[in-house]
Amino acid sequence: MLESMSDTSTLASRTAPGRAAARHAAGRGAADPGRGLRSHGTGFWLVTGVFALITVIASLPTPLYPLYRQQDHFSTLMITVAFGVYSAGVLCTLLTAGHLSDHLGRRTVILTAVGVQLAATAVYISSSSLPALLTGRIVSGMSVGLLTSAATAHLGELHAAARPGAHPRRAEMAAVAANLGGIALGPLVGGMLAQWMPQPLRYSFVAAAALMVVTAALTLLVPETRTREQRTGTFRLRPLALPAAQRGRFAAAVFAALAAFAVYGLVNATGPTFLAVDLGRPSHLLAGFLACVGVAAGALVQIALVQAQARTASALGVAGVPIGLALLVLGANQSSLGLFLAGVIVSGAGAGALFKGCIATMAQLTAPAERAGVTATFFTGAYLGLSVPAIGLGVAAQHIGLVHALDVFAVVVVVALAAAGAGLLRRPQVAPPAPVQA
Repeated sequence: MLESMSDTSTLASRTAPGRAAARHAAGRGAADPGRGLRSHGTGFWLVTGVFALITVIASLPTPLYPLYRQQDHFSTLMITVAFGVYSAGVLCTLLTAGHLSDHLGRRTVILTAVGVQLAATAVYISSSSLPALLTGRIVSGMSVGLLTSAATAHLGELHAAARPGAHPRRAEMAAVAANLGGIALGPLVGGMLAQWMPQPLRYSFVAAAALMVVTAALTLLVPETRTREQRTGTFRLRPLALPAAQRGRFAAAVFAALAAFAVYGLVNATGPTFLAVDLGRPSHLLAGFLACVGVAAGALVQIALVQAQARTASALGVAGVPIGLALLVLGANQSSLGLFLAGVIVSGAGAGALFKGCIATMAQLTAPAERAGVTATFFTGAYLGLSVPAIGLGVAAQHIGLVHALDVFAVVVVVALAAAGAGLLRRPQVAPPAPVQA
């Protein structure tokens, strides 16, 4: 869910070789003259729309989990597994093929991502069984993993070609808005479809598939920005790496990011089931709204903190997440929807601030030559937080019930965050000045 869940687009634009390509595209125009739209500005908005739509569709099943559970009679654990395998699909694709568009071209990989997401919807349409749900979630995650880096780099290059010399922040913010906006809106749209559409486990995805066919046609109109000369080179996996210095602070940033993603995983994996079973509120629209507001709060906080220092954002997150989890746990134990919803919003906002600070910290600690491998390590840890804790929560819920499992989950996250926060908020080490020779 959250590929990126945050300033992932900003980071990708810094780590990919997209800026050099963008300058090249700005100087020469389209990479393939005569193909695609003449206007890179129009292409910029088309790619933004494609990015948002695919992330909306990838997040669509979140409020539908209770319907799958009711139909196939599987446990809360399997819902968390379904959420976890989606995250695994995103992560594995990011690690193995995240830079594929450098070799095949941006538009080609975006079209491939649309096709893979279309395959996922075909799986959902064909069957609403648990194996089909798990398969569809893995394939959907692979699509998002392909899309995120390619669309982010493409937006940066289209922006540079359309507005030579302009600051890249506009492209970075468009990528953040498309990514997080889609992740937030997907559950809300899914909840609306489930609430009012007949056979939502099938026709929701029929509508999604129709939109993706249109999306593929629009993508063909977008100019390619990666020239054939730039696509040369041998494709190889990028290994994981650690920064050369201050590895303890980097480890703290990774574990804090893991905790931030764990909060989002908690809400998206178990929130709809908790509403339906423990609070007796089976509204699919409410389930979608619940998943939406947590991510939306995090996205808004990240936008508000766009100029903030790493320590400022991290401190807000370290304070906000425990407060939000306390409200969430209190609401769960008192069966209070208002408190539970407040906890989702506050913890989501805190997780957004925390992740913003973690990314900025990681960027500060990483030299340009090692950034690709260190970034891969960072996101590996973050996405483990999105999947592993949620599955652990499902296992605990099998034995002690979901409410008590939430209590344990909150304590574990707060303790882990306190340990990570101590290293994350420590002032960065400054190298002593070189001695002056007489």
